[in-house]
Amino acid sequence: IEKDIEAISESLAALEPKRVRAEAFKLPELDALTTEVELLQRQQDELKQQLQSIIDQLPAPPKPSVFREARPSVAALPAEQEASRRKALQDLDALLQRAVEAEVARESTMARADAESQVLDLLNSELRGYLRGFGTAEKQVETRLYSLQEMKDNGVDAAKLLSPRDSTLDAVRNVLLASLALGGAAAILALKPSVGLVVFVAIVGTFLLFFDQVSNRGFGELLVLDSIGRFISADYKARVADHEAGHFLVAYLVGILPKTYTLGAWEAFTRYNSMSTQAGTVFCDSAIQQEVQSGKISGKTLDS
Repeated sequence: IEKDIEAISESLAALEPKRVRAEAFKLPELDALTTEVELLQRQQDELKQQLQSIIDQLPAPPKPSVFREARPSVAALPAEQEASRRKALQDLDALLQRAVEAEVARESTMARADAESQVLDLLNSELRGYLRGFGTAEKQVETRLYSLQEMKDNGVDAAKLLSPRDSTLDAVRNVLLASLALGGAAAILALKPSVGLVVFVAIVGTFLLFFDQVSNRGFGELLVLDSIGRFISADYKARVADHEAGHFLVAYLVGILPKTYTLGAWEAFTRYNSMSTQAGTVFCDSAIQQEVQSGKISGKTLDS
């Protein structure tokens, strides 16, 4: 039954792009493709129900281990094995730090790949099966395409899957501009500077903003806005943390180890010398990047 379900999933994955194209261009074969897709989906649903019925009749399985492979629990490990495991975890931290340093120093692609390779070697040897939850979702996520109609029929609002728009920094920018305008007007009325000085200050300010946009791609402005936004808005700070936690968690569960993360532009600048990052998570993915650059991407990479 599982093989039949998988075969139908592959058929649906092959048909869905054709159906979407036919729908977009109003092709005559749209009705036939839609009927075929719906028929396959019904067959798949029936097989899933049949499979679930069989599973329900089976005796309850033993409580699953929290580890990826059958290993003794940490509490049950002999003192010597526990010490060895802790040493391996310390080595992992050191290797991840080395990989981050290679990234920050913009070392060669080979050097960064070598640093990440050492991390993966340790994961697949001494620490294999000991990182709780790591890679546990790798084979549990069904690989297929979902149409908007399917998601709607199953109560999934596709719009909520998009990155939410946050207006906090826009509000901070507007308040800052209004404050500068009012402060400048008040200073002119109070100090009565010469017209030349006012023009000079305006030109210097405009030049600094233009220089930041051209040379730093607006990072100076982002640094100020993000820092103020994090200081005045707890919701904004939590929203950024939740967003990066989502990247971190999903990658960890599908077997891609996060290397490091940052939650603010100031932290990205001071810790990682980055002048293009507001917040982000970096992964041990040099092998994936090399595949992308070579133009040959493996099936495992696509699944991940």
